[in-house]
Order: sequence, then C-alpha cells, then structure tokens
Amino acid sequence: MPNLPSTPSSTGRRSLPTLPLLPSAESSTPAATPSTPSPQPIRGIPSDWVVRGMHCASCVTRVERLLNEVPGVVAAQVNLATHQARVWREADDPRASDARLIAALKRGGYEMEPIARGDDNPAATLRAEWDRAARQWRRRWVLGALLSVPTLILALVGEASFWGSALASLLALVTWSWVGWPFHQGAWRALGRGRANMEVLVSLGTTAALVAGTVAWWSGIGSETKHASHGAGAVHHLADVGIILTVVAFGKWLETRSRRGAGAALERLLDQTPRFASRLEPNAGEESDASAGIRTVPVQELRKGDRVRVRAGERVPVDGIIRSGRSAIDESLFTGESLPVPRGPGDWVLSGTINGGGLLVVEALRLGEETALAGIGAMVRSALASKTDAQRLADRVAAVFAPIVLGLAAVTLLGWLVWDGDATRAVWNAVAVLILACPCALGLATPMAVAVAVGRAAREGLIVRDAAALERLARVRLVLFDKTGTLTLGKPQVVAVQTTPALDALDAPRVWRAIAQAEAVSTHPLASAIEHYAREAAQSSVPSANGNVPEPNKRSLDGSHLHGDEITGRGVEAVVEGRTVRVGAPEWLEETSVDLTELRDWIHQQRDEARAVVAAAVEGRAVAALALSDPIRPAAAELVAALKARGLTVEMITGDGPRAASVVAQALGIPAKAVHSQVRPEQKRHWVESTRAQLVRDEPGAGVAMVGDGLNDAPALAAADVGLAMASGVDLARAAADLVIVGDDPLGVIRAWELSRATRETIRDNLIWAFAYNVVGLPLAALGAFGAWGPIVAACAMAGSSLVVVLRSLRLNHHPLRQRSAPPISHFTLSTPSHAWDRPS
Repeated sequence: MPNLPSTPSSTGRRSLPTLPLLPSAESSTPAATPSTPSPQPIRGIPSDWVVRGMHCASCVTRVERLLNEVPGVVAAQVNLATHQARVWREADDPRASDARLIAALKRGGYEMEPIARGDDNPAATLRAEWDRAARQWRRRWVLGALLSVPTLILALVGEASFWGSALASLLALVTWSWVGWPFHQGAWRALGRGRANMEVLVSLGTTAALVAGTVAWWSGIGSETKHASHGAGAVHHLADVGIILTVVAFGKWLETRSRRGAGAALERLLDQTPRFASRLEPNAGEESDASAGIRTVPVQELRKGDRVRVRAGERVPVDGIIRSGRSAIDESLFTGESLPVPRGPGDWVLSGTINGGGLLVVEALRLGEETALAGIGAMVRSALASKTDAQRLADRVAAVFAPIVLGLAAVTLLGWLVWDGDATRAVWNAVAVLILACPCALGLATPMAVAVAVGRAAREGLIVRDAAALERLARVRLVLFDKTGTLTLGKPQVVAVQTTPALDALDAPRVWRAIAQAEAVSTHPLASAIEHYAREAAQSSVPSANGNVPEPNKRSLDGSHLHGDEITGRGVEAVVEGRTVRVGAPEWLEETSVDLTELRDWIHQQRDEARAVVAAAVEGRAVAALALSDPIRPAAAELVAALKARGLTVEMITGDGPRAASVVAQALGIPAKAVHSQVRPEQKRHWVESTRAQLVRDEPGAGVAMVGDGLNDAPALAAADVGLAMASGVDLARAAADLVIVGDDPLGVIRAWELSRATRETIRDNLIWAFAYNVVGLPLAALGAFGAWGPIVAACAMAGSSLVVVLRSLRLNHHPLRQRSAPPISHFTLSTPSHAWDRPS
C-alpha cells in the first residue's frame, strides 16, 4: 500500500477496514470508530409530554413557567402548534418526578401525559391526542349550533314574548356554560394568577353579552308598552352569546384538524416500525422457510443478538446485519431514493425499510430507541420543542397583548357611554373588541410554520435537530464544504489501471484473483477498493494469454492456500497457490527488485493528478498499477452551481494537500482562492469562527453554513451558524449537526436552503397578518364599525384569523423544492480488454 499510516492488530492478521460512514460488511457492531457526541445545549435528562388545555401563546408561557418552577427541572419548552412539551430534569432527582410535574400543571388547570420512551407506537399517542381534541371541539360547536338556532330565529323575527325570551335566556345560559366551559375555566385560572389571555377575552365578552341580554329581558318584564321591544332586544343579545361561542368553537375544531396535519409526517415516520417480529429460536435453521422454530413476538421482547426472519414485502423490525439471504431493500424512508438497494449477507439493514424480495435472516444489533428510525423521531420531536427567535418575540408580544386589549375594551366602554350615552351600544362595542382580539394567530404564526416545515423536511430526507436552524439557514451567505465524504463519496475507488504484458503471460484472471486474496489480508483504507476491483476483473471478459478465461480455482478462493502478511506503510505480501504476490507502494516493490520501467511514466502521470497509486507484482514481475481516488459525488457540481446561482459564496476547507484539493475544486467550479487545504481537524473550528467573524463585520446579519460528514467535522459544524451533515441511516444518531441530510444526495443542501427561505417567508407573512389583523380590526370594533352585529362579526373574524395562519403554514407541504439527484453508481464493470483505461475521478 502507499505510505500511509496503518495500525496492526495484535495477531498480525487483519479484517477489512471500517469505512467512515457505513459499518464494515464483516463487522458485528455499528461502528468501530469513536463518534463525536451531538451538541447538547441544555443539560439534564429530556422527556416528552402531551399537554392539554392550551389555547393561545399566553398558555405556552404559563405552562413553561409552571414547569420551570418545579424543583429539579432544568428547563422546559412548550410548542403550541403540536401541544407538546419537552422537559429537562436533573438525573435521579425525586423532586421532579412525573407525578410532581403533572400535579404542578393540574394546579394551573392543565393536563399532561408522558410520551413514553420506547413506546411501540408513539405516533398513536400523538394521533389520539389530536383526535380527542378535535372530537371535543366538534361536540361543543355542534351543540352550540343546535342551541343557538332557536334563539337566532327569534332575534331575526324581531319580536319575542315573555316565554320566548325566557327560553332564549335558558338556551343562552346552557350554551354559555357548556360550550364556553374551556374558556371560562382558562379565564379563571389566568385571573387567579393575575394574568390575562385569549380565554379571558372570550369569557368576559360572552359573559357581558349574557348579562346584557338577561338584564334587557328582566327590565322588560311588567311593561306592557315596551314588552315586545325589550324582549326582542334581549333575544338579540342572548343570541350573540350562542353564536359567538359556536363560531369560536367551530374555528377551534377546524384549527385542530388542520394543525393535526403538521405532525402527519412525524406520525407516518414513527408508524413504519413493525410491532411484531418473527424470531428464530436457537435451533432454527436460517435457510429454511419453514415455520418450525419461529415465534412471532412483540418487537419489545427482542434482544440484541436475536435472529429475525423477514419475508418479502415485510418491514425490517430492527437495525441489524443480514446473516443469510439476498434482497433489494426499499430504503426510501431514510434516503428518499425510490430504487431498491441490493443487500446481502454482512450488509446492514435498518428498521422500517422494506424487504423487496427474498427471505432474509437478520441479526438484531440495535433495538427500540437505539434504531435509526427512533433517532429520527427523537430529532424531529426535539426540533418541534425548540423555538426560533421570531417565536420568542411573538411570545413576548402575546404575553402583554391581552392586558392591552382589556384596557382598550374599557376605554371603548367608557368612551361610548360618555360620547353617545347608549349603554347597550357601549357594551356591545366593548364586547366586539374583546372577541375580535386574537392572540392565537400571533402565537401560532411561528410554531405552526416550523412544525409543518420540520415534517416536510423529514419527507425530503432532511432531519432538523434545531428549529432555529431553519430560520438561520435563510440568512446564510457563505457555505463551507469539507471535501472528503461531503463533496466526495469518502470511499476510495480504482479509477485507472495500467497493465503489462506479464499480466496475460501469467493468466490475467488468476492473477487478479490472487491480488484480491492478498488484499483481503490488509486493513489499509485502499485495500477494500483494490480487492473489489480485482474480483471484478477476475470475472470479466479480459482474455488471458491464450485467449481463454479459465475457471476459478475454488480451492484457492476460499483462502485455504493463502499465507500473507501486511508490512505497515508499505504493502502486503502473500503466497497464493505457491506464487508470491506483492501489492503496495511502487517504491517498495522496486526495493524488492521489481522492475517498474513499463509503468513508471504512467505512475508519475497519475500522481500529478493527485491520485494514489498502487503497484502489483507476481513472482517478481510487475503486472499492473492501479490509481485510486475518492470520487466526487455525482450531484456535487450541480449543488455548487445552484448555490452560486442563488447568490451564495461557496468555499472548500480540507485537510488534504493543495494538489488533491485543487483537482476537486476545479471539477466543481470552485475558484482557487476559495480553496483552503491542509487544515487539520482541530484547526477547522477556529478557521470557521474567524471566517464567520469577518463575514459579520462585512455584512451584519449574514451567516456561515458548514457542510461536513457530521463525525470528524463536529467542532466546525458547531462553530458555524448552521451545521449540515451528510450521514447514512446507520450513523444518523452520531451526526452532530443542526440539520442531517440522510443518504448520499448533496442536493439536500439546496433543498434545506430553499425550505428555510420558504419557512422564513411564511413566518414573516403570518406575523404580518397577525399584527395587521389586530391593528386594523381592533380600532374598527372600538369605533362601532360593525354595528349591532359587531360581536358576531368579531367572532367570525377571530376564528378566521387563526385558520388563515394554519392554512398558510400548511402550504409549505407543497412548496416546490429541488429534485433529488440520481443515486450514485455503487461499482463499475471492466468492459474493455485494453491494457490501460481511465475513468473520471
């Protein structure tokens, strides 16, 4: 091998190397290299909860305060769009037990239920909560409509008898009590803590309408001359009570149904894990399709090391390694790629993927919360629990919004009493102010858009760890790329070969098989690529010296006649079928008296192109030289061009030498001045920090994004405004970044940027709408612009304002994003008999 460091094992014999992102096909553990832990901004043990009883942004603030007041709680974050909370607690602190958290919220009038870790179907918990809330609001608005219709008919007729008014008063009281109960309950809780919120506004408004109607009815009793007019006025006021509450409850029902769609992506994701698995008993054979020795058990009963059978069309229930069988696996859940991927013995498969055909036996290595699918679910829930800067601003505004509205309603009441003297009109305009004000739209403007965007990102193969990253990504002006494993595949491949006449003289297929067997001894990073190529070449149509392709020597292929050793930093020497085979650095072969005259010029040419070169000799005769490089990802050039077209600056930072970095940069269209080579991993963080500081000085508010592999680049990713990591599903949980791009599609970077821009625009439009609605609507209501039907108009407007925010946010599900790139070619086939061939690197 070329002179690169390699660590020998204690036995002197070595297994195949572990690639940077995918486990070795012969490894029994998920990863052999140490991983960098993901950044943990909040200390403590997190837990997820469903919270009931929240109606507006003020509720979010109150719930967070109640939870944070519990001793032992480190932090709490609540999301109004999903009605979920994430609570961080000190480890093993009995003061912050589940019971105490539940009791703390119960004292504030809220309910909460834990989303259990390891739940076999956590999506069902979320879906059941949304369905329960939708059913509750549906019952309330339907009953409200049934009770309000008679009262409304009486009001439209304009006349009412004593008994008609009495019936209207009774119906209004029932509507106010039952339909309005959630608002009255919330108002009582808020006022008891000296605070005001949307529930206070609705409760006060409808109570005022009920009192006004009742007073008008009673004031008309015993008056023969004014009986009809008083009765009609009373019925009109009482009708408003039912209509207001019915409209508000109807709006809440629509809002709940619409908001349920925001978590639909997460539900579909978490629903992909099978609940049961076919476990093979210890005495069951792996090759047989018989049911003997196979038990169907819940997935929770599986243990590491258990073997499970997966039939064609079934979902894989665990993360593990195929022990027998071959199939094409549908991995679109993780990569978004619709084409199935061939998998066989020694390959990893992930929970939730689909066995396209054939019978597989899989050894379970990761279960429950350890699976890649569970990791995605945890990341998405974490993103939904986090807050953006815009959301924090909206929460602060919403916290003071209700008291301001109460003050405006009081001013409206007093103003109309002084100006007009008509108490009825004064009360009605004040009620219109209370009902029309809508902090809900303001509170939902940001979390609703973020919830939809996080779900859309999951469908696009983009896992968002921090919701604020979506907001920051839209402000990015400079994108830094690591080279190896990001712009390139991170897997060395043979890209050019030069052979000598000695190859055919010694029987080419047999020589290639010997080279493959010799490389199987090595653990050098290039060894597996050379072995793979040599086996392909041995099976190809390259003719031997006599024009025939001999049958493989099966006895030699199983390694029974193989004796070999690896010389650290030089290469490997093996005896295969009695012949000495050396594969390694050309200089080492020359030291062993191998004549490389026929290959020397070609070797120099390949090295000038920044390729690693390995030479092979059999019985002291040079037979071939192979050039290897890390191929550029198929869509990397398209990604760089797309980023430039959007006005972003693209630079590359790598630990490789200038020549290797320059070759990749030129192929991708990155200018030489934007290439920073020979930057060690520990230096990357400082380099990113200094670059970011310089950019902010030149363009305040601009940001820097770092794109890496998520493992070796973790410090640099953390130093950037937004860190994006490209990772396989197997190593998803180890990728330390704000956003993780699952699979091998570099265009995920541009999709993330486009989604970030769309999300920011949606948040901006939602906030503008929420502010404009209140700024324009409240003065109109205070001035009596809606007339006698002001409260009803206000109720419709309030319900509509929240619904507009929800529907605008749901448009992110259909926002056009960059299409995925074609999947990379996993291997090549030697198709020409010429002595030299080349492929683009």
